[in-house]
Amino acid sequence: PWPHDNRHVFYVDGDYTARLPVGTYRLVLSKGPEFRVHQQDIVITSGAETAVDVELARWSSMPASGWYSGDDHVHMQRNRTDDHPIVTLMQAEDIHLTNMLQMGNPASPYFEQYAMGADGRHVAGENYLVPGVEDPRTALRGHTISLNIDEVIRDKDSYLLYDQVFARYRAQGGMSGFAHVAGDWFNVGRGLALDVPLGSVDFIEVLQDGELDTRHWYDILNLGFNVAPSAGSDFPYLNQPGAERVYVHVDGAFTADAWFDGLKRGESFVTNGPMLELSANGAGIGATLDAEPGDTIEITAYAGLNPDHEMLDRLELVVHGDVVASVSNENNSESLLIRHTLTADRGVWLAVRAYGRTQSLAHSAPVFVVTDERGFRNDEKIPDIVARMLARLDEFESMQVDVGSELEVWEVGETLEAMLGAQHESIMQSVATARGVYRRLLDDVASWH
Repeated sequence: PWPHDNRHVFYVDGDYTARLPVGTYRLVLSKGPEFRVHQQDIVITSGAETAVDVELARWSSMPASGWYSGDDHVHMQRNRTDDHPIVTLMQAEDIHLTNMLQMGNPASPYFEQYAMGADGRHVAGENYLVPGVEDPRTALRGHTISLNIDEVIRDKDSYLLYDQVFARYRAQGGMSGFAHVAGDWFNVGRGLALDVPLGSVDFIEVLQDGELDTRHWYDILNLGFNVAPSAGSDFPYLNQPGAERVYVHVDGAFTADAWFDGLKRGESFVTNGPMLELSANGAGIGATLDAEPGDTIEITAYAGLNPDHEMLDRLELVVHGDVVASVSNENNSESLLIRHTLTADRGVWLAVRAYGRTQSLAHSAPVFVVTDERGFRNDEKIPDIVARMLARLDEFESMQVDVGSELEVWEVGETLEAMLGAQHESIMQSVATARGVYRRLLDDVASWH
């Protein structure tokens, strides 16, 4: 969202001087969704200097309640001398943690970082640049992201064995997930069908390029797998940094490590504007609430949206993927609230999502209510979901490289075809393991009913 017809913007670090022709100009200043947008007309006269001092006002302060913004998907090649201008840009967007992703394909890396791990981090106050990778990255089974890693894994003998690559990143203390789940790009659904039941996936990008897409994520949650929501701009390809962002709850002092710990716990919400809160009997976003069948669950859901960006349209409470309560914005309010009572006759996951009147979107990670060993899964929906997942797994048997679907087509085709031929048997071993997980899940559902 940008409050002016002219969508060309540039960044300043607090001071800016320009020579302008005589005339009247509109000054528009913005610093992300937590700050009010400043607009004023400025008259430039001949031979005179016009000085304007502006102090941007906060609309909200998410760090005051422990929530810190991040962009999980920014590409910029980086040397140490680049750190200051890059982090200054991120400060202008009010992004606390920026994941600087080296991007790869089967043939080559791009946007290389000068170092990984602690040596590749740059800190400026409460703003961090942290190196990571978007790699492996194919249209055969999706683009992946790994965050907070110590070294890059580009093993051509296992490039298509995503679960093995993810396991090696976990051994470094990192975490891995899928990009572009919003939009369902690059056969990401096929990749999720395989790697989620193997326990390999920590997070997925459900908000990107102005689109909130929860189809795959809701299926994953209804199957009983806890995968955190994340979001990123994919700068410079899709949006400006922070246009889509993920807020993560941090316990105690804010550090990059604390931020990643919060994302691992699933204490996150994704947004391009609205701010969210959710509580179930005092348990917050990402928490697990143990309950007995018949217990009453008191739920409070909140959304607020900076009116300088857009007006809220509605707030929805989602249980097992279905809207159970909603409220519309009848009075042009900056915030909306839902209070709802739920009887815990089974385990469920519940979350909150918000919409602006034009393009603002936000979705929280769930609160998980657990009453027995089935956890929060949705037994009624599982047979249909498993059927879809097994159909996606069947695609691995005969999948072929479609060079036209790959990015960097000039260098990928021959290398990727050789990889697929050499690694297909190992992929099918993982497929057999995933099929076993789904079938055991179906058997367990049947045993309960």
